Amino acid sequence: MIDHVNHLRGSKSEEFVGQVSGPETAVGRGATVIGVSGSVQEPGRRGGGAPVGESVYPTASRMAEDDAVASYAVGLLHPVRTDEDALRAVEQYLLRVQTTLDPFGGRFLIHGAAPDDVEGSWPDDLVVIAFPTSGSASRWYHSAAYQHIVYLRTAAVDGSVALFTGVSPSHEPSDVLRAIAARSMT
Repeated sequence: MIDHVNHLRGSKSEEFVGQVSGPETAVGRGATVIGVSGSVQEPGRRGGGAPVGESVYPTASRMAEDDAVASYAVGLLHPVRTDEDALRAVEQYLLRVQTTLDPFGGRFLIHGAAPDDVEGSWPDDLVVIAFPTSGSASRWYHSAAYQHIVYLRTAAVDGSVALFTGVSPSHEPSDVLRAIAARSMT
């Protein structure tokens, strides 16, 4: 289960897909991803979501809907170091990473795209990898195959990586209001 902090991290976007053209663009820059499971339903509103008073967090009754929710591996990474060892390591990582993603249905959404800074200045490179189900990003990251090569990336690139669960198909932007209210009460 995700804590409510992950529920307030941005907006889901699949519009900014970058391309890798060489070691200097081995990681991408672009958009952010939000993670919210569940939703708030206003009285009289038809459709998905939890009735007012119910938790916005996943429950057993929502497990089938959660299977339709994607998950994401998101990296906010500094540029690749340019020394020869780092370039060799990131080259090996990039040649091998897709074979670790394939069994879990992972695909890059953002990888090598330059941002169009519209508010502030984007600090680092962004990588977003999408997975088809809520737990598949975690299963990929912790898999033996990925753990066998992750040192190649960390030897060449510093930064942060986090896993997120996407929003349900019935999600509406106002659904995060319950999480904001719950956080303000603590």
